[in-house]
Amino acid sequence: DEGSLILFQNTVTNTSTVLLDVETRETTSVGGGKGAYIRQGSNEGLIVLTGQKRYMTNGVIWLSMLVTLSGQVVEFYSLDPSHGPCMRIADILRPGESSEMLRQSLKDCVVVAN
Repeated sequence: DEGSLILFQNTVTNTSTVLLDVETRETTSVGGGKGAYIRQGSNEGLIVLTGQKRYMTNGVIWLSMLVTLSGQVVEFYSLDPSHGPCMRIADILRPGESSEMLRQSLKDCVVVAN
């Protein structure tokens, strides 16, 4: 939104997206990956995170998702099927990660890169 800046925190292994409220100087972690604010359309006011890295029991995956300004997952995006396997959303969500805003079923499958 107009009162916030999107910042990226880069490490050797990944990038995280953070919102900085310019008035209060408070930061909110939105999630891993590079974020882009959506200014119009049905997803206006949300953030697309691309290149999010998640550690799973059998290795690392990369995925893209739509999140709220507080980082709640709204939708997982499937990659091109040639990039990797299809995983159930229930298996992608981290323990304790909210599915309250999720538009998809936990049984839905999305293609991730590995």
